Amino acid sequence: MSNLAERSTAIANSCHMDHGGLKLAAVQNLYRWIPSTRRLAPLDFAVPQEYAELQGQMRAFIDRELRPLEETELDPEKDDIPLALRDRVRRRAAELGFYAADFPEDLGGSGLPQQGMVLLREEAAKSGCRLAGFTVYGPEGPTGLLLGATDEQKKSYLTPLITAEKSMCFALTEPDAGSDAQNIRTSATKDGSEWILNGTKHFITNGKDADFALVFAANDRAKKAQGGITAFIVESKTPGFTVGRAQVGMLEGDGQFELIFQECRVSEEQILGGPQNVGMGFYAAMQFLAMGRLSIASMCNGIAEYCIGLGTEYAKSRQAFGRPIGKNQ
Repeated sequence: MSNLAERSTAIANSCHMDHGGLKLAAVQNLYRWIPSTRRLAPLDFAVPQEYAELQGQMRAFIDRELRPLEETELDPEKDDIPLALRDRVRRRAAELGFYAADFPEDLGGSGLPQQGMVLLREEAAKSGCRLAGFTVYGPEGPTGLLLGATDEQKKSYLTPLITAEKSMCFALTEPDAGSDAQNIRTSATKDGSEWILNGTKHFITNGKDADFALVFAANDRAKKAQGGITAFIVESKTPGFTVGRAQVGMLEGDGQFELIFQECRVSEEQILGGPQNVGMGFYAAMQFLAMGRLSIASMCNGIAEYCIGLGTEYAKSRQAFGRPIGKNQ
């Protein structure tokens, strides 16, 4: 037989079928026929030394400063964590280089690659410390979208986010446009060198406490995602911008709110990236959401590891029928 496909067929036909699939021995025989040049190298899941050291520094910070703070400042029976305490942890983490480590050094970060940032997030999440979640930024913190801002916008908004001196919110979701983000109804109407925003956003994390909002509005509904949505930086004290009712999300105390815009005027200089970026907001929004998924996944991995640890310890210590319940499996 002259090719791999024919060899594979011959091996499969000659093997006994077990529950609709090849026996392990057949699979192993098939693998032997694959030229070594076509085989995939085994994945190395080892954490690089420099990242392992960074994880150790994060653990030390949590044990040294945050666990004692949690014991003295938080009620274990209540989910809510005071804003002042959250900000205190964020700023301390920023001082130590953890909070926004993946942002460029010239803006206040450490230039840490995403692999390192993911490992930091996992380390914080698997600690089981309630305050550890604030050691790395979330939706209230810096966003890579602002790397495409003008120099003045970076100075006024991005750098203070990296140092945790300010917080923001990402205002995309609306009552009639959740996953279907290109059909948002909040409008942006040009009036000279200004834009007038009208509409309502909802389930906006950190909406009440943010110093500014990154607001997505339709400048041309017909174009939708293809040039019809613009991102505006709107400061919280801008006339016409108000915070509406609090909304209950998946977690208590998560700080989600309605944001209402009524004849809210903003300068064209408040368009993310400058006036030349009119209509480019949808692309920016998708970038934010992609990075958010990576952050959430790493946090979930850390929480899962913490839960597995709790379960394992319980299975070792809980006695039933004269031995640990883990022995009864």
